[in-house]
Amino acid sequence: MRKLIYIPAWHNRIDLGVDEAVRENEGMSIFLRWGMLDKYFRKAEIYWDIVDAALDRLDIDDWARIRVFSDSVYEVSAKVKTGVRELAQEGSRHMQIVMKLLARGAKLEVTEDKKLFVGKSKQELFDTPLDKRDRAIARSINKRLKNGEIGFLILGMSHKTFQQHLNLNVSLQALLTDKDIEKFAERIKELG
Repeated sequence: MRKLIYIPAWHNRIDLGVDEAVRENEGMSIFLRWGMLDKYFRKAEIYWDIVDAALDRLDIDDWARIRVFSDSVYEVSAKVKTGVRELAQEGSRHMQIVMKLLARGAKLEVTEDKKLFVGKSKQELFDTPLDKRDRAIARSINKRLKNGEIGFLILGMSHKTFQQHLNLNVSLQALLTDKDIEKFAERIKELG
């Protein structure tokens, strides 16, 4: 049996390139400061705090058996690892979690189909049907996650169909427990 622990990724300001957009358009900063996006991003930070705490509770002896499958990783190269590290340093909570797992000894795996990314503009990437990406993600997991290994799948919340394409011997489980979700809900209420 192969175990896959799913962590839905709540993209924050860095992941979505919002701060870069604000630098290019000053009027946008007012919208972000007073608009709904600010609250959305504050909720994202709380969510990632809960995820981080859940990871700290894990009892894994052999991190060399751990595989990390992350949104948008279409190759494992020095360039991609540098990009992950840079995004983590800029504040991407998603990539900070990836780096945390790698620092423990986990191995980063190819997750996405390179053909869907290379040579594409941001708009073309945005327009790629998520089901097409989800199928490729499941194929990668089916191929790369071996018996007795544990995989962590960190994937944007809009990805909905990947699990339909996983092999039957891949056991999917959520990282967050009901208690974690209750704690998140309590902290969200504090935001008002």
